[in-house]
Amino acid sequence: MQGLSNTGNNCYVNAIVQAMRYCKPIVTKLVDASPDNDFAAYLCDLLYQGNEHGLSYMLNEMHSIGMDPHTPSDAHEFYLEVVNKLDKWLDHGNTESTLQCSCGYSTTSTEKFWSISINGDVAEGIDHYEKPEHVEATCEKCGGIGMTKSLKILPSPMLVVHLKRFDMDGKLNYKTTIPPALRGHKLTAVCNHYGSMNGGHYTTCALTDQGWMSFNDETVTKIDTFPPTSSLPYILFYTSY
Repeated sequence: MQGLSNTGNNCYVNAIVQAMRYCKPIVTKLVDASPDNDFAAYLCDLLYQGNEHGLSYMLNEMHSIGMDPHTPSDAHEFYLEVVNKLDKWLDHGNTESTLQCSCGYSTTSTEKFWSISINGDVAEGIDHYEKPEHVEATCEKCGGIGMTKSLKILPSPMLVVHLKRFDMDGKLNYKTTIPPALRGHKLTAVCNHYGSMNGGHYTTCALTDQGWMSFNDETVTKIDTFPPTSSLPYILFYTSY
């Protein structure tokens, strides 16, 4: 396993690449991918080869996703840009949305997602995400206004949880539990954020064949213990493998 150089504010890129490297649902799907754009092609090479040339090539193509590797950016935003570029090869998650009227009528639809964004504690946040809520929707059967909407996260190879750490007032430094398992998935990687909204640093912890390792740009170290709660996690990657 190999660290990745920080050439000036690309720690958010390094953190996401290291997390993706150890998510089997991603790497097993991309091993035979033939991306039709340079950015995605260099990213795939970087996931498997891990050399510094691959990183520099990919960084030079980040303009194609509207991001500058030399300007501090958000790791979650970068992750979403990456998976959208690789959409045709990767398995996305799905939520089942149900609208229920008091007259008994209901309608269900399915929507894809790449991550679930929540506030606060992970387990409680997921439960709250699926909690039914009242919405101002018109029933197609009785014409009444006001229905109950509920979401259900369907089984998938991966479940990526994004913790909302920033608002208009700055960074939210709340602590969260870090469940080793969630909805039939095991924890595979955690992208951490240090600092504030105006200046910070991203690292990743990932479960490798040698156990849990910490990836801090060029530096890779073994982790002896993993804290049950922390204020550092920003994105948690769970896989069903």
